[in-house]
Amino acid sequence: MAQPIVTVHNDTFVAAFTIQLNGKNYSTWSKMMLVHVSGQGIRGYLTRKVVQVEEDASCFDSWCIEDSIVKGWLIKTTEPDLVELFLDLPIANDVWESTTQMDYDASDKSQIWCKATCITQGGRDIASYFVELKSVWLELDRRRPINMKCLDDVKFQQAEIHKDRIYDFLAGLDDEFDKIRGDLLRLSPLLKLEESFAF
Repeated sequence: MAQPIVTVHNDTFVAAFTIQLNGKNYSTWSKMMLVHVSGQGIRGYLTRKVVQVEEDASCFDSWCIEDSIVKGWLIKTTEPDLVELFLDLPIANDVWESTTQMDYDASDKSQIWCKATCITQGGRDIASYFVELKSVWLELDRRRPINMKCLDDVKFQQAEIHKDRIYDFLAGLDDEFDKIRGDLLRLSPLLKLEESFAF
């Protein structure tokens, strides 16, 4: 692996980056990010051309430093209400790939809903899968708020949405989680979504 070539301090890079990812401007943000990261010679951390190295490799520390810098750039150029969606992802490429779900016509609610029901783990780590689901659900909540006036109706609707999301999350898990999925579905009442994720 090449020697570290990151020459711009993290804060300087962020200060020069004038746009923040907000869920509606993915196309512009991603193009600008590619230009900036390419200018530092480390685009491969986004595209996975720089592969993750084993922890016991002699170059692991260098790889880890550069990957963390790129991951930091991605997160620091994201609006605060979206940051939480990406913080727990392990490497820069996971963050980069998770942001791509924002590249859709946000005015089309049916497209967003279809996206939420079609997402599967697909061999990824569970954290990446869960974050992608949560980001689509967040957009759904923004575009389809509950407009009921009766507090009891609001609570009922929220509970139904919560159950649907647990089912969507469990349904999209890879087959290796069949037993855990079955165990969770047999629980009464169902665990909360975050508890199901941590189970």
